[in-house]
Amino acid sequence: MKTIIDDEGIILHLQNYKENDAIVQVYFKEYGKLSLVAKGVKKMTSKNALGVHLMSKSHIEGSFNSTLGSLTRATAVDYFRFIQDNIVSESVGQYILEYYYRYEPENEPDKVKYHTLETALSYLNNGYPPLLVLLLFQAFILSVNGISVYVDGCCVCQSQSVNSISTYNGGFVCHQHQGNLPSLNKETLMFFRRLHQLSIQQIDQFDLEHVDLKTLILIQDVMCRENAGIHLSSMKFIKTLL
Repeated sequence: MKTIIDDEGIILHLQNYKENDAIVQVYFKEYGKLSLVAKGVKKMTSKNALGVHLMSKSHIEGSFNSTLGSLTRATAVDYFRFIQDNIVSESVGQYILEYYYRYEPENEPDKVKYHTLETALSYLNNGYPPLLVLLLFQAFILSVNGISVYVDGCCVCQSQSVNSISTYNGGFVCHQHQGNLPSLNKETLMFFRRLHQLSIQQIDQFDLEHVDLKTLILIQDVMCRENAGIHLSSMKFIKTLL
């Protein structure tokens, strides 16, 4: 049984399919992630080409069933064009898209996940610090994959005097249990705590002064890979920019 699509979605990935066609992965507000065949979209005369531009929000019409769906019309709503003006913002945007197209299951609607995707891209487009967006999105990845990060004290002994963050233990550790881990300043530790207490929609409540963003990004990358099993190839390039 076919389901008719008439919905807003964000273009996650394009894959060549036959001579003039493409398979377009879209994360929809109402349907979650779907793969749709866009016939003739690679032709110069295609009216849908601009509507399937990577990292854009579009209004999509088409249909789907248990296999590949089909796209009949795509009209761009927002290209998030300013993301491409900054190489760090563009790289973080690619990281976000890669997570959705590689790790989100097909046809499992989740409006919170859609809103998070849309919000993260909007922040990048509107000039928010891209590394802050990345940190908040990494925290989101950990949360939705069931990884609870302990930030209410030392995760070993519950001491309130914490010095570092252990990826192995999954949270703060005190001086007695930090071993060879580097000590982090108070601002960085407080920032990390807020990362795992607030949502990405509360981005304006974060102060970046005296915060070691690079270290926190690398810590959360290890947590995403080793604790959640999330391996994103786009992170390799981001590391060269830190």
